[in-house]
Amino acid sequence: MMPTDVMKAEERLQAAIALKPVDRVPCAPWIGEYAGQLAGITNKEFFADWDKKMSAYDKVREAYPMWDINREDSAGFTVGTRSVWPIRSKMPGLELPDNAPRQFAEEEVATREDLKIIKEQGYFPYLMRVSAKMHGTASEEQMAVFGLAGQLAAKEKAIIEACGQTMYYGFIPGVPFEMLSFHRSIQKAYKDAFQIGELLDEIFPIIAESTTGMAIGQIKANGVKRAFLAGSRSAPQFMSKKNFERFCWPYIKQMAVALIANDITPSFHFDSDWTTGLEYFLELPKGKCILELDSATDIFKAKEILKDHMCIVGDVSPILFTVASPSEMDEYCKKLIQVVGKDGGFIYSNGCTIPFNSKHENVKVFFEAVEKYGRYN
Repeated sequence: MMPTDVMKAEERLQAAIALKPVDRVPCAPWIGEYAGQLAGITNKEFFADWDKKMSAYDKVREAYPMWDINREDSAGFTVGTRSVWPIRSKMPGLELPDNAPRQFAEEEVATREDLKIIKEQGYFPYLMRVSAKMHGTASEEQMAVFGLAGQLAAKEKAIIEACGQTMYYGFIPGVPFEMLSFHRSIQKAYKDAFQIGELLDEIFPIIAESTTGMAIGQIKANGVKRAFLAGSRSAPQFMSKKNFERFCWPYIKQMAVALIANDITPSFHFDSDWTTGLEYFLELPKGKCILELDSATDIFKAKEILKDHMCIVGDVSPILFTVASPSEMDEYCKKLIQVVGKDGGFIYSNGCTIPFNSKHENVKVFFEAVEKYGRYN
């Protein structure tokens, strides 16, 4: 007789975060644009038509009911990409062919003079100015987009919960160095660290406090007590220990501590290689945070260091989804679940998002591994 679930999705997620036993491995892939490809629609339709996007996710749920933790941000991606998103995008059906994946455009939008607005007026006035420069949207349009995104997010939450899933993120606050690099470009951001470090020392606490406040307010409204903190460009792989400890870690920690104090779980979506920075996470409270890894960080080393301290998410790589054989995919998924998932504190996922051009047979293997290797009861 096949074992069955005895925990609900939210119970399973909460237990994993708290490093407690679960009935089976929680399954929380970030499906992303792959959903549209599985559903047979173009990527233009996937981004432009919210109803078609919801239908595409329905098809993923129908095919793979073991998907129980939903990490999508459909509302933000659908209505905010061309108006308030923190980095300019090239979109399918506009700058790109109808069925091309979305691309980020790495370019300088904010100037060093713009950064002074944060110090003089606060972070939100600065954000409005940068969004206007980046997307050509007036403040009234930006506020209307925020309102529409909130309405769609509430609808999506209801859909997710009606399907027996649980929603993973309640808000996406910006880590200071990450936001700087989006607005200034990654090249200029690293130069800023050397050339105007004193200004960054003044504005980064303001950014951290402001974005954390936004997160707390929004999460109290929607009830999803987890915040997504992205940190790919802030990784210790890209800067000296001295600069990481000056410009990155203090503000990551500041935001995490404030979120935890408000009963919100920080989920660090940290792409790039954080292997040399894993021990910093021991400074945060035990069983109160999530670390999401994308296959650049050694997830097995992360398990060794954080196994009794922090929940880990990851980390099936894009390579396995796109070019590996199904047997290679199965072998890695088995190892991931059995080694990193041993003794709990693990959420099974892919590295960042499932690639747009994934092999369908490899996605199938990814999900089937939950039943094959992830049952603990």
